[in-house]
Amino acid sequence: DGGRLQLTCRSGPLERPPQFEAPEPQDSDLQAFDQLGPDDVLDGEVVRLALFGIFVKVQVPGSQSLEGLLHKSNMSPDLKDIVHVGMPIKVKLLKENRWKEQRRISLASPDSDPS
Repeated sequence: DGGRLQLTCRSGPLERPPQFEAPEPQDSDLQAFDQLGPDDVLDGEVVRLALFGIFVKVQVPGSQSLEGLLHKSNMSPDLKDIVHVGMPIKVKLLKENRWKEQRRISLASPDSDPS
């Protein structure tokens, strides 16, 4: 660095905020999602933004609401520019390998081509 020193000014507490942990899905919730077909569209709500995508809260009848990741590669191009927390959104479930064993759901925009 040629002997240079870089400083950053930050106000407020220096400790990191607690890491968010989504509630663990129950078997009955995963069974409800398992009944969905590849073309079924779900209503959801954007709950968190990340560099790699967005987290969407979705629910099917007979289950609690679950959070799923809508990866940026599975988003429609126009959605990337307008997405915000609290935004209602339509998604479909991606049944990727071992999704039930890993106990997490992945999502795609209805008009994207996730293949």
